[in-house]
Amino acid sequence: MDNKRTCCRCKKVKELQEFKRSNKTCIRCSAQTSLSRAWRPKREWHTRTKYRATRLSIPFNLTAEDFIMPNICPILKIPLDGRDVSHEPTLDRVIPELGYVKGNVNVISHKANRLKNNATIDELLSIIKYLRQNGINTKQK
Repeated sequence: MDNKRTCCRCKKVKELQEFKRSNKTCIRCSAQTSLSRAWRPKREWHTRTKYRATRLSIPFNLTAEDFIMPNICPILKIPLDGRDVSHEPTLDRVIPELGYVKGNVNVISHKANRLKNNATIDELLSIIKYLRQNGINTKQK
């Protein structure tokens, strides 16, 4: 079996270790793609969000200028640099039922948005209580 593969993006022949499993693009080119996705122009964010609001039948009244792109996630304090999915910026509806309206959206990390998801404050506090009671180390390296 051949231990080399050609990246479909940079067209360089590289060792198999330089590719994610069953990926045609090398890790370096994949990371560059992820980084460019992370900082989509505000106009593209606006278009995608408007489409999503229409599809979900929820209110939408944002303009492209309403998308404020921080460098750091305001919740987890991690850089929004697109190094991986967790570090990509996402648009969060503070109160989901209100939709994508001014004053109800923030840009946070994908990881924070996943953690927040549909949980209530009481549910999140229950998780914290459980972790503390069971002596689980909550700090990750």
